[in-house]
This record gives sequence, C-alpha cells and structure tokens, in this order.
Amino acid sequence: MLDLVVLFLSGILGGFFAGFLGIGGGLVYILILPPALSHFGIPSEFIPRFVIANSLLGVLFASFSGNIVALRKKSFYSVPTCWVGAGALLSSVAVLYLVVYRSWYQEDKFSYAVLAILFYILLHTWLKRKEHGPDQIKQSERMDPGRLLLSGVLGGSAASLTGLGGGVLLIPTMRSLSHFDIMKAKSISLGVIFIISLGTSLSNLFEPSPVQLEVFHQGLIVFPVVAPLILGVVIGSPLGVKISLRVKSLYISYTFATFVLVLILKYVYTLI
Repeated sequence: MLDLVVLFLSGILGGFFAGFLGIGGGLVYILILPPALSHFGIPSEFIPRFVIANSLLGVLFASFSGNIVALRKKSFYSVPTCWVGAGALLSSVAVLYLVVYRSWYQEDKFSYAVLAILFYILLHTWLKRKEHGPDQIKQSERMDPGRLLLSGVLGGSAASLTGLGGGVLLIPTMRSLSHFDIMKAKSISLGVIFIISLGTSLSNLFEPSPVQLEVFHQGLIVFPVVAPLILGVVIGSPLGVKISLRVKSLYISYTFATFVLVLILKYVYTLI
C-alpha cells in the first residue's frame, strides 16, 4: 500500500514539473521507478529498459494534460512543434531498437547516458544565466526547419536513452539553435514530448519482455507500477502549466537547474 502511495505522489510531483518546466516529468520518474520495479522482481540488468518504458508512459500522460492546458491558454505553437516532433519521433524509436533493447545497454551505460545529458544541461543553464539580466540582447527567432529537426533528433535520442522525456535537451537546444524564449521553448517541448512518448510507448507495449513477471504487464509496461504514477500525473500536470504562465522565466530556469543538479548527485553516487 505504501508503495502505491509513493508512486501516486511521485506522479503528482512529476506531472507538476512536466507542466511547470516543459520537461515531461522524467526527472522525478527515473528516481522512483528503479526501486519500484526491483520490488516486482525485475533483475538489475533489465532495469534500464523497464525504467525508460514506464517513465515514458508517465511522460505521455503528463505531456497530454499539459498540452490541453496550453491549447486552452492559446500558448501552443503547432508549426515548430510538428517540425521538431518529426525529428524526435524518428530518432527516439530508432534509438530504442538500436540501443536500449540491446543486451549490452545495462545499468552502468544507462547511468552514464543520464549523467552526460544532465552535465550538458547544467553547463548550458549556467552559461545562459545572464540572458535574464537587464543587459540581455534579444536575438531574432530562427524558424529554420533544419535547426528544428536537429533539435528534435537530439531530444528524441535523449528521451529514449534515459526516459527523461526529452525536454531536458529540447529546451536548451531550441533556445541555442532557434533563439526561442524559454516560455515558447517550454510550450513547444511539451508538444514534442507527447509525440516522442506516444511513439516510444507503442513500441514498448509490443516489445517482448526479457523476463517473466507474475504481475500484470504488457511488453515492458508494468501496470501495478505505472497506474498510480499516471493517476498522480493527470492531477499534477495541468496545475504545473497554469502556475508556469504566472511565474518569471528566471525562476523556471533556476528550478530546472536545481533538479538537474539533484539527479547528477544521485547518479554519481550510484556509480561510485
């Protein structure tokens, strides 16, 4: 019973930050899912692919709820979302089959992939910190399809490798390549994350499980784990979007960086 409550509360927190930060909620899910999945008898060598699969299903519901709110608030950007989403969908599914489903992609490789992406995000946030100051020079947006597709490819690959949803790479990449304001990048990220997580979740549902489980599951999706997570997600995500529309972008960036730092410390500790 306690496990279900923890998963439910984690879903609320992940959903909130999915809407607030535009990152999909995976920052929270990949922290709570490994022990939950181990509790159901999944061996450590298969934990990464199950964590990624169940995290991305949670991300799917978080991004769906967040996008509904964004549509109602008229802060949804369909054209760049489609361009970025096209690159993200292709790369995310390709990485699943070429990397994640392979027997060599085990816990240590998974941790290194997470750390590499998070270190990049933390460095990018630090280098971009002055953009919120009074001397900020606003650059013109660049709606170049090539740049948008490249952002999608990087975000989709990150999502499949880590289960983070892709937003942790999509947001800084779109800001660097296309010069989007963080609020616009966050909104586009939510739309793209829905595309990524829908494609990868369908793949994970039909990917044969590498281990026999006694609990109800389909493919790599373990329903006793992901169901309470999703229930919390649909509560937390709309709230996160609404609050983010009233908060200064500076605070969003700092909150984003803080959670990235927490994850870095966790995975460094795991590897040590």
